[in-house]
Amino acid sequence: MNRNSNSYKDLSAHTAGRHPVRSPIARWRNVFSALVLPAIFLGSLSQPSLAQAAPARAKYAYFVFATLPKSYGTICVGDNVPISVRVARTSIDIQTDSMNISGIWVAGSVQDPGIGKLIIARKETGFDYEQPGIAGFIFHAEKPGKTTLFFNAEIRYYQSTILKWIYGPAKIAQSNPVEVTVEVCKYKVSVVSHWEFNGLNYMAIIDQAGMSADAPGHFTGTAQVFWVIRLPPGNPCPSVTTSTSQADLTGVMDADGQQLVVDLAYQVAELQTQTYDSNCDANSTMVDFYTPAPLTLSMPSFGGTSTQSQVAVNQNIPLLNMTGSAKVAVLPVAGH
Repeated sequence: MNRNSNSYKDLSAHTAGRHPVRSPIARWRNVFSALVLPAIFLGSLSQPSLAQAAPARAKYAYFVFATLPKSYGTICVGDNVPISVRVARTSIDIQTDSMNISGIWVAGSVQDPGIGKLIIARKETGFDYEQPGIAGFIFHAEKPGKTTLFFNAEIRYYQSTILKWIYGPAKIAQSNPVEVTVEVCKYKVSVVSHWEFNGLNYMAIIDQAGMSADAPGHFTGTAQVFWVIRLPPGNPCPSVTTSTSQADLTGVMDADGQQLVVDLAYQVAELQTQTYDSNCDANSTMVDFYTPAPLTLSMPSFGGTSTQSQVAVNQNIPLLNMTGSAKVAVLPVAGH
């Protein structure tokens, strides 16, 4: 009896010192709780609210609106034109439920980069309290012509690699096309005409006369002509006399905005030349009336230079007509 009792106690003591055998099911349940549940909890903290509107479940439509300022008129070469791009989200179920979306990246492009460029081509819609969801772009006009601007918004449903793997790449929402026409609104015209006759040197100078658009593709301007008359070299008496006259400028652009034709029509100039006696005292004044022949030149709309022959016509004595040349430069000037 006593032997059996001791044996039971020994067995109990031996058994108490061994590691208990655990169920495999319980062990894997603990591993799952230790690894998966924290990941789910952390994922719920980092997941953006926008991701809840995933493509498979979302009922939203995204729109991009690009507009020029209503008050902006003609776009001139050299202008920096502001363009406002707005990204809006609208509920498909409730059409009146629409709001601007901030934090959306918008990329702009110009169909013909030769006409102009976007100073910054990719911008993010802002978080301004009064006007959220708007990205401001600047179009710089470089040459006359027509082109179209496009803006693409990157609609993302994720902010992490895992969500990108689930939902795929960003969806692209394209804006309405923005058509722009760039014009040359002003030109500067410079002319240096030169003649020599009977030892006298004549110059007629137009220095950067303005020519502005008075109608689409049509330009006009008025120039003052400065005359300089020099007596033959070696003359001991005062050798330079000056005078002024006027010229009318007209420019016509072709329908494509690529070619410009400029006409210069000179008015009659009254030129006075002083004569002197042997003591260099003023003796008499000679008066001549000359009209430089009109000039017509054709050049690209972005301007250029030209040298042409030009006759100065004496209004009283044709035998006193002078043959010479004129160098002309026409350059565009930014309008606004």
